[in-house]
This record gives sequence, structure tokens and C-alpha cells, in this order.
Amino acid sequence: MVEPILDVKDLDVSFTFPDGQYKAIDSLSFTVHSNEVVGIVGESGCGKTLTSLAIMGMLPDNASITNGSICFRHKRHLVSLSEKEWQSIRGRAISMIFQEPMTALNPVYPVGKQISEVLIKHTKQSRKAIKEQTIQLMKQVGLPRAEALYHSYPHQLSGGMRQRIVIAMALIGEPDLIIADEPTTALDVTIQSQIIQLFRKLKQEKKVSMLFISHDWGVLSQVCDRVLVLYAGQLVETGPISRLVDEPLHPYTKGLIRSIPDRAKRGEPLYTIPGRVPPLKERHRGCPFYDRCRERMEICRTVRPKTVNIKEQMVQCHLYTEEMDVPSS
Repeated sequence: MVEPILDVKDLDVSFTFPDGQYKAIDSLSFTVHSNEVVGIVGESGCGKTLTSLAIMGMLPDNASITNGSICFRHKRHLVSLSEKEWQSIRGRAISMIFQEPMTALNPVYPVGKQISEVLIKHTKQSRKAIKEQTIQLMKQVGLPRAEALYHSYPHQLSGGMRQRIVIAMALIGEPDLIIADEPTTALDVTIQSQIIQLFRKLKQEKKVSMLFISHDWGVLSQVCDRVLVLYAGQLVETGPISRLVDEPLHPYTKGLIRSIPDRAKRGEPLYTIPGRVPPLKERHRGCPFYDRCRERMEICRTVRPKTVNIKEQMVQCHLYTEEMDVPSS
């Protein structure tokens, strides 16, 4: 079996507050293989962005990895790296596309120079060669008049252009893994479609591996091979995107799919999952979805479900065992 590019095992991330330490990511395990796009989906507060920051070594000051491992390219154990060692990896081996491009870009530097920074830091090419390579990449990500835009500042560009600049920044070092944190959320429908097509092109032509974070199942369906469903910091279901959309198993996944707007149900109230994601200090030992689940049992309140393999999916729910048939949705 081919070794994964990224292998996360039993990852715990906790926040420290004056009254104690609280776990935000709980025993998370997953892999990303070569030329594979793995999606992460879930409501706000479920741990999607925190997972990406843990992988990048960019956790907030009051957060830390308290258990588990993050292995990159079979050998590099990222959890134990120093900040100096991280500087040789970020941008070059692993890069990240942040959710809001305006906050990811420096407002006082031309965008071309910001894209070039990775090559200046990690290679010995001449400034002229780096500029030529940067302009060429700007054209590849669909930016018009790249030579002129090279000298533009972020505030002079549209939202779609800024997003393409951030994507170019992530690609310029030809990384093995790109983490995209909701890269289409702040864009209008037309620009969103263009960015999705760009990601599909990158996967086909550059064979990049990607961790793609989103709350939009439509976007995930167009970009991803597999999807991880996170709830309250736990992985509750994972499998091929087509199976999760057509045959979701976990009650939380079913609720997310049911919440997707459907033209056939026009005029009907849009379904929403009742309740809210529990804050860190209100999470209990059992199933994290217990308080909101329509199919809960008494065991769910106190006992954490085991992960069960059913066909191509893995689900963490007391409704399932390895031997049983899949209940109907």
C-alpha cells in the first residue's frame, strides 16, 4: 500500500484557560495520499480550521497538541519541530490558503512581491528569474494583465483576484500538500465557480495533494475525493464524497445533507439541525452529538462510540456494528 503524504494519528489539541485545560480536537486520525483531495466538513466550532493550524504548526498561544502524531512524507514528525525547522517547510513543502485573502495579504507590499517571497527565501534563483516565474504562475491561475498586476496592492484588486493571488502564493513553492481553508466562502457565485474550476485544474495538471476545508457540500462534491465529517472535534464519519452525499450514515451527516437547499423542496422551510455545537466546557464523555440527535439511545450519553467500517465508509455511532446491515436513512 502506498504511504500517505500526511498521516495524522490520535491527535488531541487542547486550549488552556484559567480554570483548566479543555480538549478541542479529540483523537483525530486521517490520511492524505498523493494526488488526493480530502475534504473536511462541519459546522463552525467543530475543529476544521484548528486541525489545519495544528498541521501547520500555527496554533494560538493558549492551544497545544497534547497527544498524537502528525507525520509528513513518511519521515517528518511535525509535532516536535522547532520554529526554525518549520520555516523550511511552510510555503515550500506545505502551504496554506487562508479563508479571507484580505487578511492573508500584506496591504503595504505589491502582490507580486508577496508571491515571490517563497522563492526568495527557499531558492537561489536570480530576482529576474523569480519575477518571471511569478508572473507566469499569475497567468496560470487566471489573472489578466499579470505583468501590471505584479506591482498592484491588495486593495486595488477584486475579491476574486485577491483569492487567486493567495492561491498563487500557495503554489509558487510547488508544495507536496496544500491546505485550503474555505477558499470560496467570501466569493460571489460566479467567482466561486471560477475558483472551483481552478482547483480542479490544479489537481489534474499539477497532481497536488490537498486538504480542502468547507461547509459547502456542493463545493466539496466538485473538488474532493474523500470527506471527513467533524463534530465537536471528533471524526464522526468519513468516506468517498459520493457515498457520503448519497448514503450518509451518521445522524449528524444526515442532518448536514438534509440541510442542503433543494429546488424540489422550494417553498418549504429549510431544514436545520436543532441545537448548537457544544462549547469546549460543555462536552461530555459520550457521543458529542447526543444532545441534538433524533436517534439517540441511553448508551450514547455516557459511552463514546467505536469507529465501525461499513463498506467504504467509517462511522462513529452506536447505531452500527461491523456485522449489521446499514439502517435506512
